[in-house]
Amino acid sequence: RIEDPRAVHLLEDARSKIQTMAFIHSRLYRSRRFDRIDMKAHIKELVNYLQHLLSAGKKVTSHLEVSPVMLPLNQALPCALVINELVSNAYKHAFSSRKPGTLEIIMEKTAGDTAQIIVRDDGIGVQKDFDIQKAETLGLKLVRNLVEKQLRGSLQMSRRGCTEFIVRFPIEHMEDSNAENHDR
Repeated sequence: RIEDPRAVHLLEDARSKIQTMAFIHSRLYRSRRFDRIDMKAHIKELVNYLQHLLSAGKKVTSHLEVSPVMLPLNQALPCALVINELVSNAYKHAFSSRKPGTLEIIMEKTAGDTAQIIVRDDGIGVQKDFDIQKAETLGLKLVRNLVEKQLRGSLQMSRRGCTEFIVRFPIEHMEDSNAENHDR
């Protein structure tokens, strides 16, 4: 019933963040393990939800390439919120025109037990002087804080023919004996 576009945007943004947290907790409760979240299944569910919520009138094709990556809950939640923000930003900004486009979300476990997330789009691109480390938007500030402070990782942006955000962080491991207790 709200007609103010800014208020609608804020409410939709809050709803997607709340839904992201709900997806993580739903995954946790459906899991046999309570110490790890299967991010592959979660990311598919999250991206489908965001596509449904944000793609009205936009012809965006999503490609997911997600390897099985198990994260502890204290990393799964900030990781999911980072993906939520980056995918939401792509829908809202990169595909603001009505042109068809492609959004790619890649998550994999790399050497040294590091998780890598790539969110890539072929939308309108970002300004040449855009610096991810100095971005002042609430969403990108949130992404930086989640990646650097909670995940203790790094965030990069590339413009090689498309806009690409790359997140890397070390995967935390629980004690084996502690993990066995949660597998009941």
